[in-house]
Amino acid sequence: MINIRRNPYQTRVVITGLGTINPIGNSVKEYWDNLIAGKSGVRLARNTDLSNFHIKIGAEVDLPDLSSYFPKKFMLKRLDRFILFGHVAATQALKDSGLDVNKDPQRYGVLIGTGDAGVGITFQNTQNVLTSGMDTVSPFYVIGCIPNTASAYVAKEFNLQGPNFSVNSACATSNHAIALAALMIKMGLTDAMICGGSEAVVNVMGFAGFGMIGALSERNDSPETASRPYDKDRDGFVLGEGAGIICLEELEHAKKRGAHIYAELKGFGFSCDAYDLVAPHPEGRGACTAMEAAMENAGINKEDIDLINAHGTSTPLGDILKAGPLQKYSRT
Repeated sequence: MINIRRNPYQTRVVITGLGTINPIGNSVKEYWDNLIAGKSGVRLARNTDLSNFHIKIGAEVDLPDLSSYFPKKFMLKRLDRFILFGHVAATQALKDSGLDVNKDPQRYGVLIGTGDAGVGITFQNTQNVLTSGMDTVSPFYVIGCIPNTASAYVAKEFNLQGPNFSVNSACATSNHAIALAALMIKMGLTDAMICGGSEAVVNVMGFAGFGMIGALSERNDSPETASRPYDKDRDGFVLGEGAGIICLEELEHAKKRGAHIYAELKGFGFSCDAYDLVAPHPEGRGACTAMEAAMENAGINKEDIDLINAHGTSTPLGDILKAGPLQKYSRT
């Protein structure tokens, strides 16, 4: 039953589960240990044939044994990698949260966002059509590539019958997915949401698309040092892949079941600078508006902020404009 009496201004949302799979770790602990140790996930690409392209580096995920995540092995060949990543990370987050998915499944939902969705599997099937005809396309192509399948597959496997959809807003996708999931909880539509983002763009079309507009680093001779946002010698970003998923939960619901609470999500902000499809506004209008809205929503001041996680793109325009506006939120 929907809790329509819940006051969204008084409802508090907390994080009770974590999950990830990425180029430096197939679990939260492995990822954190390697991050602290300074390990780079960038290397000469092995999983994608880049022999005919001038950029050779990327941050790839080497999939572990997935038998515990996908008992039906045939599904591994039918789903795009972003769906696989999302399911692995979501499974970890759900297990870490300790939620009893058999109790009130209608009160638990899934919202996994993605920017490029099934570009890889689309490219494969397009090649099949061009070389061998339409009859060679997999009958599982559509469900294996559309954005909402990552959320839908998690829901199907764990019988989560609450809100279930996906969002797409380029590099802001995961943030929007988490914020929208929090809004669902605040409005009383659900008690918990498995949410975050998953991406698998380290493929031929990803390299070609971003590479031909000059956005990618070409530091093939030193992959480990190629990603260097805000550095004077940076020459572009590095394509990566993976997923990061959390479990958001209404505070009283979490406390009642004795859940471990990692943190509280106090506020968020949405904005658009309405300036350009790629370049940010020269004065950082969109970024500043979002941060100001998040602080107001959370009821805090800039003096309360310990960390700003900037979206450094390793491109001259992006770095300069995102470093400048952030200064207004600095304590010094």
